[in-house]
Amino acid sequence: MRPVIQKAIAWVAAEIMKQGNLSWGELMNRLGELPWRLASAPWEAVFNIERGTMQAGKEFSELLCDLLHAHLAPVSLQSIKRARKTFKELKNKQYPIVEEELATRLPKEDAPPVNEVRLDNVPELSAKPEPVAEASAPAPTVPLEG
Repeated sequence: MRPVIQKAIAWVAAEIMKQGNLSWGELMNRLGELPWRLASAPWEAVFNIERGTMQAGKEFSELLCDLLHAHLAPVSLQSIKRARKTFKELKNKQYPIVEEELATRLPKEDAPPVNEVRLDNVPELSAKPEPVAEASAPAPTVPLEG
């Protein structure tokens, strides 16, 4: 997957784990159930199927994050509706996954309410990473025993 998708997955996974409504194993299982083709939902939030190109822009990256939440661990029916509405506004077509299917991932009624957690200071997901400065001196070596 493309870097913008990798960053979105990492960001959303961190948010979901902070919410505490899924275990790491459950989250990985749900991720594994997603179709892993760029032309599939939710990835088409940042991929233009007709042109075969990635769509740059913060609004598309944020849409991908919202759709990943809807697929993996939505906090409310309203958050699902909002993500689908934003998809229609940005992509000029209906989101291919219906609201009822996404709603099956909502917390059960007997479960404690889930607070929506959004990590602050989200960097632009499509931005290039900062270069890592080289160390001025090599790291000390430790002799291996044995």
